[in-house]
Amino acid sequence: MESRSVSERFKSAIPPRLAPVLRVGFLMPNLLMGGVEHWLLGLLKHNDRRLSWSVCVTNPFAIEPEMRREAEPFAEVVTGEAALAALVANADVMVAWGVYGLDEMLKDFTGPVVQVSHGCGAWTEHFLAANRAVTTHCVAVSRAAATAFGHARVTIIPNGVDPRRCEPLRPRDVVRREWGLLPHEIAVGFVGRLSPEKNSLATSHAVRALGPGYRAVYVGKGYGEDMRPAARDLTPDAIFVPPMQQVGDALHALDCLIMASPAEGFSLVLIESLMAGLPVVATPVGVVPDLQQDHGLSLTTVPVYPTSSQLATAVRQAISPAQRFNVNHARTVARHHYSAETMTRRWASYLYEVSR
Repeated sequence: MESRSVSERFKSAIPPRLAPVLRVGFLMPNLLMGGVEHWLLGLLKHNDRRLSWSVCVTNPFAIEPEMRREAEPFAEVVTGEAALAALVANADVMVAWGVYGLDEMLKDFTGPVVQVSHGCGAWTEHFLAANRAVTTHCVAVSRAAATAFGHARVTIIPNGVDPRRCEPLRPRDVVRREWGLLPHEIAVGFVGRLSPEKNSLATSHAVRALGPGYRAVYVGKGYGEDMRPAARDLTPDAIFVPPMQQVGDALHALDCLIMASPAEGFSLVLIESLMAGLPVVATPVGVVPDLQQDHGLSLTTVPVYPTSSQLATAVRQAISPAQRFNVNHARTVARHHYSAETMTRRWASYLYEVSR
């Protein structure tokens, strides 16, 4: 498999006034409050007018109203066969993620079809392989995500985060009081989907091993299996907070974030935490190896499926004064290389390239 960094292929963006508007159609199975949806919102909100976006969601029952409200000022969001046919008829290029049956949906489309990999598990590999015949171009958000394509030629365009989401709108002490945190308590947090594949229980395992003065905080909601009873068995005083659209409020209220997934395609919450200047403990998955290899970041890492002792040691190291320089350096790298604006410029250049 050949993976090429987009920064190597597209050194400069096409001047907006010289480029015609390119009509891009997106195909997605849902519009929920997940990482891929925030990737889409980042593209929509930071468009420099060279691209015209339309989004078709194949499952009309998997749309959260809040996400639709955020997307619609920047792009048409449609569902249904008739709307899909109209979108395809008017698009110059199609971009798809997580959708099966592209060969039927795009049977009359003659332009480029870009499939995007945001993951590296069996589900991602399955839908990418199922649509291989109609796919003309492959994009992954990290080197880890590129492996899901097998031996295909892949262009890597890293995900991007809107720095404004990572800024707090409310003071840290106000948020912590609302959560029920005491002033002296060190908040060790998990932010994201409360589900087994994210190994969110690692946060409670770490806090239990750390002992008094530490508190587990979970920001998010579950899909499927409820892990909250198991977390409360480990840490009876664990705090559970609903998802926050302004994630900066949560990140600035925490003292350390644990991202202990056994596998990730990217991990937006990792970049969001780095942008917020929050110390992070992470497994070496998703974008973590890219950050270390491309930017020389010294992140606090633990093995996949770490022990409680390894987690506790890593948390102490991450929040120590000796790590402050590395935390600040990571914040600078994240804001410079992994912003939504940078991502959108890269995508615009790439889509113009493939549509020629």
